[in-house]
Amino acid sequence: ESFVDADDVDAVIVIGRFEGDGVEGARLDEPAVQIWEFQGNAVARVRVFTDSAGFPPVITERREKEIEEKEREEEEKKQEDRAEKERDEEKQSGGDESENEGEKKDGNQDE
Repeated sequence: ESFVDADDVDAVIVIGRFEGDGVEGARLDEPAVQIWEFQGNAVARVRVFTDSAGFPPVITERREKEIEEKEREEEEKKQEDRAEKERDEEKQSGGDESENEGEKKDGNQDE
């Protein structure tokens, strides 16, 4: 949002916000202040001041794997359900054709 030069030190103060979406859908929108201190052309230190309570929970590698596994299981279930539905539709379609063929055979026998 804004930058402030610090005359007495080689630093820049950044006044802004952290905005975004967490991995599990939580929204982040928190004000923040960053102080970037330099030594020559290199960053020597960055300090960030914000209310971390407004941040979504940290996702550990273990939790990330659990989320991925759950998503994979849900996708597999959807695929199985689709395949089962297709098989049921094929059986119904195939059953109708068999009945029609039987009627044709019966009809031909009477003639």
